[in-house]
Amino acid sequence: MYQPQGTYVADAYRAAEPYDETALADTAYAPQPVFRPGRAPGERPAAAGSSLTRSTGSMAIGTLISRVTGFLRTFVFVFALGTATLANGYNLANTLPNAVYDVMIGGVLTSVVVPLLVKAAKEHRDSGEAYDQRIFTLSILGLGAVTVVATVAAGLLVDLYAGSVPGAEHRLTVVFAYFFIPQIFFYGLSSLIGAILNTRNSFAAPMWTPIINNVVVIAVGLLFVVTVGLNKTASTVSAGGVLLLGSVRRWASSCRPSP
Repeated sequence: MYQPQGTYVADAYRAAEPYDETALADTAYAPQPVFRPGRAPGERPAAAGSSLTRSTGSMAIGTLISRVTGFLRTFVFVFALGTATLANGYNLANTLPNAVYDVMIGGVLTSVVVPLLVKAAKEHRDSGEAYDQRIFTLSILGLGAVTVVATVAAGLLVDLYAGSVPGAEHRLTVVFAYFFIPQIFFYGLSSLIGAILNTRNSFAAPMWTPIINNVVVIAVGLLFVVTVGLNKTASTVSAGGVLLLGSVRRWASSCRPSP
């Protein structure tokens, strides 16, 4: 059956505007400015090197002040303890935790743990935070075990390290050793914390903590001079003087700088 068709009108089918690819690219795909809180539009981020420059300057100043205060600390303690049996017992006992730490733990932290922390910070999604926590827990357990065993064996360590020291000086060295050997735990802890901070590009705190240590030791050395006096020996120093010297070393060990 025949059906009538609509009338063709030419104006109803006007040609579309010519396709302009450049215009679309300029409008739809052109990069738009992004607003970031705390930064004005168009402002460039600070250079990455500025943070490194500040850290380097802080480390340099901290190292300089640490050297100066360290010299003053040595001078004050030589003045307070002298060069006789009291100073010998103090220095011998204070050497024990350093020797045990370097032999038992120090090499492991430097050659094994620190590279693992750096690798985890670079490769893990959380920048190694979970790995740092596990290492921190294991290190506390290991440091605690070594410290307890070494403290219990303080007398044996003194005999091994300074067996030829006679009489009152030997007994004083053993007493100091019981105070000083627990420094092993804080030596390892501060070294580990310093390594973790360094992997997070935080260098200032490990450089400034020795300054706190030196200032406290200087203050206690002067307090020893005022309260106990000068020219004391292993036989004449009071129990309060021994307690004062022993307690400051245990506290100050927590401020030991990382190696």
